[in-house]
Order: sequence, then structure tokens, then C-alpha cells
Amino acid sequence: MELQVNQSYPEKVALQSTPPTLLLNLPELPNGLEYRILGRELVLRDSDANIIVDYVPNALPDIAK
Repeated sequence: MELQVNQSYPEKVALQSTPPTLLLNLPELPNGLEYRILGRELVLRDSDANIIVDYVPNALPDIAK
């Protein structure tokens, strides 16, 4: 799946929570924004509008290797 800023977060994809150990190392977000994991990408999601505000491609290691 190819992500784009300002696109809707995919409806058919589960909202996978971000592990607490990762959250401890990320900046705190204002209300309405949240971190989500989508594959290997770290996604910044506007929870009210359900859109992708930003994302970091390949932010997580490939555990299949």
C-alpha cells in the first residue's frame, strides 16, 4: 500500500496501536493526533478527520529478514 499525506487512513486496515516502548521515544502529540503503525511505516494520523498527516517510510525493521 502506498501512503500519501492528506489521504484518508485506509478503512479496511486495522488501527494498530503503537508499542509503549516506541511511544516513550517519540514527541508527545496534541489532542486529535496519534501515532499508528502501518506495515513498516510510522503514521501520524488525525483521529478526528481520519487522514494521514505525515508518515515515515521504513521506520520499523523488517522482521522477516
